[in-house]
Amino acid sequence: MYLSESQVQDYERDGAIVIKGVFKDWIDGLITGFDKVLADPSEHGRENVAQGDGGRFFEDYCNWQRIEEFKRWIVESPAAEIAAQAKYDVKVETTATTRTGISNYLFPKGKSNILLNLGLGLTNEQGGSIKVVSSTEIEGMHLTAELYLRAYRSPYRGAYR
Repeated sequence: MYLSESQVQDYERDGAIVIKGVFKDWIDGLITGFDKVLADPSEHGRENVAQGDGGRFFEDYCNWQRIEEFKRWIVESPAAEIAAQAKYDVKVETTATTRTGISNYLFPKGKSNILLNLGLGLTNEQGGSIKVVSSTEIEGMHLTAELYLRAYRSPYRGAYR
């Protein structure tokens, strides 16, 4: 457990808390990961500031699969566990490979609500399925945009590049 009961109550009341020192050992690795993305953007990378405007706003996504520092953060850091504890007191276990993610959630007795969004997301992903296996198990999948385009031969092919 990373949070005290007082911190959980503060989060419920205020919507935010400060957790000092928990991620200090992760910062250098994440900086390295961001440097890799800036040096070698993915096909989704783009600058979002008009030429002549000041500043920089660079966007890139889906990099956790190719940037080891990001993958390590997602799989090994305490971030998911802390978020679950702060908001829902849910124990979360996750793991991932190049093409799949697996997660397990343990809810407090009597407190279990799950919202699954298999529709259009921030990354233009569409398509998926869900199956209720039992009263305690759900399985399903969500297609990435590229797989969806290949599978359904969408007229939007190539719009994400």
